[in-house]
Amino acid sequence: MNILLVVSFAISCLGIVALVIWLGLFLHTRFGASLKWWAFGMLVFVVFQGVLRLPWVLALPQLDVFREWVKDPLNQWTWIVFLCVTAGVFEEGGRWIGYRTLFKAEDRVWKNALMFGAGHGGIEALGVALLQLSGLANYLLLQWVDPALLRIPPEAAASALKQFDGLQGWEPLLALWERVGSMTVHLALSVMVLQSFRGHRGWLALAMMAHSLTNFAVVACMVQLQKKGWDLAAKIVPEIVVTLFALAAFWVIKRFRERGEMS
Repeated sequence: MNILLVVSFAISCLGIVALVIWLGLFLHTRFGASLKWWAFGMLVFVVFQGVLRLPWVLALPQLDVFREWVKDPLNQWTWIVFLCVTAGVFEEGGRWIGYRTLFKAEDRVWKNALMFGAGHGGIEALGVALLQLSGLANYLLLQWVDPALLRIPPEAAASALKQFDGLQGWEPLLALWERVGSMTVHLALSVMVLQSFRGHRGWLALAMMAHSLTNFAVVACMVQLQKKGWDLAAKIVPEIVVTLFALAAFWVIKRFRERGEMS
């Protein structure tokens, strides 16, 4: 058993959960933002991503006609672009509708936008934490329990163990790194969408484009590096890209606060 892999899975899972909780409590205590906006951010993500987008995004690849279509390299990139753009449209559109329906005019301020974004990105992060927990549980079960007792075919168990054996012990920590950057981006996007209620309607479109571009840049780096056989780079470079976008996002957050968004 790779103990480092077990520890990394555990740290990644617990670290992501701690990040989500800490960020919500920090915004509440530091700026006085109500935790209800945190909950509303989570609700908006669940509705617009989990209910309205993900079901058909997951269902399409199961169709035989889609599997044939996506074999073409050009169609693969078309699908990637489509996924990135729809993520931006659904999530930022959902954020806008959330502001329009759940917030009163006086509630649409900087501190509440941050909390709204923290909830939106937080529920997404908890989904990643759940995947990390699932990975840890599956690894331990395959190590400790006879596949026959789990009703898993021996060849399937061997294949799964081979995949785990192919992981570096530190790899699960990449998910934690990625979530730190992604959460920062979510806060900035939430602040950007807020500006569309202040006479700057183009900010909603800018937020959609920024969201789509962030997703595409990360996926494109990973796909291209994998094609070149640079497996290690394909794991690390996308996280560096997320970090760069997070730095830009932090500037956006700070910049709008400097413009008088102190409430």
